[in-house]
Amino acid sequence: MKSYYKSSSKSKSAKAILLFSLMFCSIIIAEAQISIDQSDMPSVDDTLRISTGLNLDFIDYAQSGEDYDWDFSQLVPIHQRVDTFQDPWSMALIYKLYFGLFSNLAVRAAENLPVPGFPFSDVYNFYDKSPGDFRAVGLGVSIAGIPIPFKYDNPDLIYDFPLNYQDQWSSQAYFAESIPGMGYLRMSKTHSDTVDGWGTLTTPYGTFDVLRIKSEIIENDSLYLDSLEVGIPVNRNYTVYQWVGKGQKLPLLQITSGLAGLIVDYVDSARVIVEGIDQTEIVKNNKINIFPNPAKDIVNISFDMRETSHVNLKLFDLKGMEIADIFNGNIEQGQSNITFSFMEFGTTPGIYIVQLKSGGSLISKRVIYTP
Repeated sequence: MKSYYKSSSKSKSAKAILLFSLMFCSIIIAEAQISIDQSDMPSVDDTLRISTGLNLDFIDYAQSGEDYDWDFSQLVPIHQRVDTFQDPWSMALIYKLYFGLFSNLAVRAAENLPVPGFPFSDVYNFYDKSPGDFRAVGLGVSIAGIPIPFKYDNPDLIYDFPLNYQDQWSSQAYFAESIPGMGYLRMSKTHSDTVDGWGTLTTPYGTFDVLRIKSEIIENDSLYLDSLEVGIPVNRNYTVYQWVGKGQKLPLLQITSGLAGLIVDYVDSARVIVEGIDQTEIVKNNKINIFPNPAKDIVNISFDMRETSHVNLKLFDLKGMEIADIFNGNIEQGQSNITFSFMEFGTTPGIYIVQLKSGGSLISKRVIYTP
């Protein structure tokens, strides 16, 4: 009996230690695997600075898994924008009527859209944030200065809360609206989403615990122009990778692959190089003007030199690869205009970066090629 009692006691102690170890490990894992909910989404008046980055050759961005370490610290910012979330009730009357009762957030998506025959500007996305999910309700677009709403037949499910590792969901969105005096625009989008990883993300902005979301998207758009009496189909398949963190409002990093090459956006702090400011003020007003933008082929680049100086003008893709050396030589003081042809360089449709170097200054600006 005595020997049996000791053996049983040791066995119970070993089991207790094992159980404690398992509980301790599970607590560590639970703490590392974050969960995203409504409180982590943006609110009205939130303002976030987003950089467009280059230099992805150093990492395989598609890789993911458990307790994964994504190091994007070497991203080079070449463009920056500021997103401010608005209350739909504070916007144009037509937006209040269409979206006021169905959404509680709006944010500017783009200054213009490269849609042939449609002078789109001031593009806004409208969202509905609730305890159960985060959905896209539709688009607002100004055409010739007139705001026109495009409301989805069913809100597009972006995130299903709470968001955890290995969660899966899918969604479909569709709208078809006529544009008075011009034609109509129809859009259909289907996507399948998976939280395929968790771990740590590092960008130039910092290091964060994240969930990684992979979205496979099929988008079919149709444009009909009354003036041409012809429809223009636009079919696109692309993949979006998002890294989301606690309380960060927007994805800390988003990479879109296959839409127009590779588009990399990440939350960032203010950086001089992103705005393209000319530190030595060789170029007046610290800017270059590119027109037309989007361009079908020929692009005009204009800038005003404060003094005669050597100028190097280059074209890059969004991976940071040099496409063309547009100009390399001295330019005299005063207004200058340089043109180049996308077709001459054999480029494919997409987004490119025009970069001007002069002395110690560097100015970058995006240009969209839509032949």
